[in-house]
Amino acid sequence: MNIAAESTASQSAAPRTGRASAPCPAGIPPSDPLNRRYGKRLPRGLRREAAHLSWAEFESAYTCRNGRFRLDELSRRSQGVTGHEYTAAVTDGDTVRRRRARAHGAASVLTALLHEAGVPLEIAALHQQRLEADVATFLLCVRGRRRRWAMGLGAGSDDSIADALVSGANLLTD
Repeated sequence: MNIAAESTASQSAAPRTGRASAPCPAGIPPSDPLNRRYGKRLPRGLRREAAHLSWAEFESAYTCRNGRFRLDELSRRSQGVTGHEYTAAVTDGDTVRRRRARAHGAASVLTALLHEAGVPLEIAALHQQRLEADVATFLLCVRGRRRRWAMGLGAGSDDSIADALVSGANLLTD
């Protein structure tokens, strides 16, 4: 499975301009931009924070793919019951950082790469939603005393987590 091609395509795609979903299901505030677009619920804290944003404003506020960090590669190879072997590459300014590790998910490999780059992030909350053809990941990223929600989109779970972590690192980097 080559996640790198999917991830790059997902990141470079033009903003999604699909049609709005059906009316809000019971209990979901109409001010939730994810609900207005896809009929899905944002995580509670993010829902309050993003109330009344349009989808374009929401994407602009919670994704950052053109900052200091850029995901260049993410691939996964099955290692049977012991998990997967991931290869990841992140560009930090002019430096490309690569890492290969056995893990059960892409998040551990990418957080290690970001830590090596001097941006230790913790994930305080993780939520995922299937959105039509994509998976959306919403991460509450913590760096020191700063906390910031970030969103990532991708063809699968690993892609969207990687996209969200890169966005989180960019949003929390001075």
